[in-house]
Amino acid sequence: KLDIVWRSVLGEFGRLQTSPLMRKPPTLEKVELNVIESPLNIFLEEPFRIRCRLSNRTSSPMHVNLTTNKAKMGSILITGHSSKYLGDVPANDSVDLSLDFVPLAPGLQRIGGIRVLDTLGGYAQDFDYLWDVFVSYEKDQPDR
Repeated sequence: KLDIVWRSVLGEFGRLQTSPLMRKPPTLEKVELNVIESPLNIFLEEPFRIRCRLSNRTSSPMHVNLTTNKAKMGSILITGHSSKYLGDVPANDSVDLSLDFVPLAPGLQRIGGIRVLDTLGGYAQDFDYLWDVFVSYEKDQPDR
C-alpha cells in the first residue's frame, strides 16, 4: 500500500492513497550459470573459450554434471566432450569453469543448449540461452 501526504504552498494538505499492491517476489533459480569472460573477437570456424561461473543457490551441496544438447546449440557447438563432471559445489557457493566452442556461421550467434544436473539431488536445469557472440568471417589479412 502506498500512502503519500503533502502540503501545498497555501498550507492545505493533500493525500494520495493506493490500494494494497499485490506482487509476488521473484523466485531464484537453484542454479545460476553466468558468463564471466568472453573474447572480443570471434572468427568463423576458429575455436574460442568462455569462462563461466556456476552458482549453487541452495542450502545443500550439489554434485554437478554439465551436459550439452547439440540440437539446441544452433550454430555454435561445444568442442571436446559433451559431458563434464564439475565435482562438488558447496551450498551457497560457486565454481568457475571454461567451455570451448567453435562457430559454424557468421553474424550474431547464441550460445546455449547447456544442461546442469545435480546427481545428488536429481535436480536438472536447462540453459537454452547463455550468451550472444558476434562471429566474423576471418581475421584481417595483412597488407602485401
